[in-house]
Amino acid sequence: MGPWVRGALSITSTAPEAQATLRWGAVTHTQGHWSSSGELTGLPMQWAMHALGATTQAKGLTGDVLLGGSWNFALSNTLQLKAELERTSGDLTLRASAGDGTPQARIAAGLKQARATLPSDGRHIDLQLLWDSAHAGRISGELHSPLTVTSDAQGQRHWSWPDGAPLSGHLRASLPEIAAWSALAPLGWRLSGSLAVDVAVSGTRASPQLAGTAAADDLALRSIIDGIELTQGRLRARFADTRLVVEELSLRGTGKDGGALQASGEAGWIDGRLRAHLAATLNGLRASLRSDRDIAVSGQLQAALQDQALSANGQLHIDHARIELPDESRPTLGSDVIVQGSEAPAGDAGQSQATAARAPTAQVDVGIDLGDDFRVSGMGADTLLTGQLRLSASGPLTQAPRLTGLMQTRRGRFRAYGQDLDITRGHIRFTGEVDNPALDIIALRPNFASDQKVGVQVSGSARLPRISLYSDPALPDSQTLAWLLLGHAAPTDGAESAMLQSAAIALLGGREGRSLASRFGLDELSVARGDSSAAASTSITLGKRLSERLYAAYEHSLAGTGSTLLIFYELSRRWSLRGQAGENAGVDLIYRLSFD
Repeated sequence: MGPWVRGALSITSTAPEAQATLRWGAVTHTQGHWSSSGELTGLPMQWAMHALGATTQAKGLTGDVLLGGSWNFALSNTLQLKAELERTSGDLTLRASAGDGTPQARIAAGLKQARATLPSDGRHIDLQLLWDSAHAGRISGELHSPLTVTSDAQGQRHWSWPDGAPLSGHLRASLPEIAAWSALAPLGWRLSGSLAVDVAVSGTRASPQLAGTAAADDLALRSIIDGIELTQGRLRARFADTRLVVEELSLRGTGKDGGALQASGEAGWIDGRLRAHLAATLNGLRASLRSDRDIAVSGQLQAALQDQALSANGQLHIDHARIELPDESRPTLGSDVIVQGSEAPAGDAGQSQATAARAPTAQVDVGIDLGDDFRVSGMGADTLLTGQLRLSASGPLTQAPRLTGLMQTRRGRFRAYGQDLDITRGHIRFTGEVDNPALDIIALRPNFASDQKVGVQVSGSARLPRISLYSDPALPDSQTLAWLLLGHAAPTDGAESAMLQSAAIALLGGREGRSLASRFGLDELSVARGDSSAAASTSITLGKRLSERLYAAYEHSLAGTGSTLLIFYELSRRWSLRGQAGENAGVDLIYRLSFD
């Protein structure tokens, strides 16, 4: 067979503007002798990455890097091969961020060399890699392995690379600025620190073995969306055969009292299957720090992965939590808005089901102790929460986890009808759905001068709550509303008018439920008429709760005939002290006895 014709092929693109050219010399086959040579010039990196199934721009990698290469191949009684691909011009640009909310910056890698070489002399095959840059680190590696030569009955030689061919090689990587590669991290996450890897390769082609170390210092992991910010990290790991053993992984939360995380474990291919396990200890770790969410956690967690099966268990204790619930008027996306990539088209339902069937599975069982400093505020409520919860999951990761357990309020306040009410009973019971617990809440208006209890009762579920008036002893709703708004029973004459006036004042606060009294820093602002229908018997009362047990009220007659200052101090559930200054001054010790 004679030589094949030589030639050239050029490909031009306008986005980006580039022209790649492939030239090859004559391909010959004469008496069992093969030979070929050629070269490649002007290949944009984006084309090469796209051919490998990677989208560089989506990952934040851009640039004007051009690649060039060549090959020279000869096969007869011996094998001669030399193939090379390298960067010929241009630089790589990465998008990175410090994770502190600043806009993403473009970092030039300062690329010096990028080259891959594959030579062979017929007895061995060698692979050499080199990446050298000013800001994106340096990576160098080499791999060597012998080839096996056999001859058939006709005397023809054949070269092969069997499974048992031994391997030898080395890989060294030094990345002084991991932040330059933050674009490769999951969406919204940022990394920083330095990484050094030194690994020796041995074993066989079918069963490679690794030995070496990996070390990282000054690690920082940030997610602005989730409010996670971990700093001062340190990693010490070693390669053992087909496993990476993490001997030490430590991170600290942000701030002076950010707490710490310590972890260890290993990951790798064991008996031909991907397996990993990790044990972590949290010590007051500030796991989330946002303007509306601040959480510090302690406890133990264990996680394991085998193929696509994930398992996790442990026990967590909330050391400190401050959560602000969003206001109902907070803007949200409409139901007709679909974020690109968040949902599959309607016609891909079958494909979505198939994807779910292949999704990793999870077995999760984590206990959560809310501790003594878990505060939730917003939507009219301000309370501490205590209780024991359990987070569990069993099935595909695409399914929502389950939450069970009971949360109870402690020293809680709830604002309704323009009043600050004390939550005397607050049970929030989770039976599975994370966002739809059952509610059993009673909030009462403080009233130091009477045994009558009035307030509101919330029942039902978080998605469908039922709010009703509450009184003990039971009263008609009109009287309950009067006690709730005025702090005393409705008068027999003009009662409806007075209640309507007070209700109107209470509703002046608008959506936030703030009454006119609260705008002046008061808890009570009411107008009352005495037993007489004369205008002289009408008085205005201003009240303010100074602490959980201390309440002060000032009552002034609109006719200017007198004023009274009242001080109430609750000694216990039944005993209270009342002091009065004004026209009639005195001190009373009051004992309350309630019966049906």
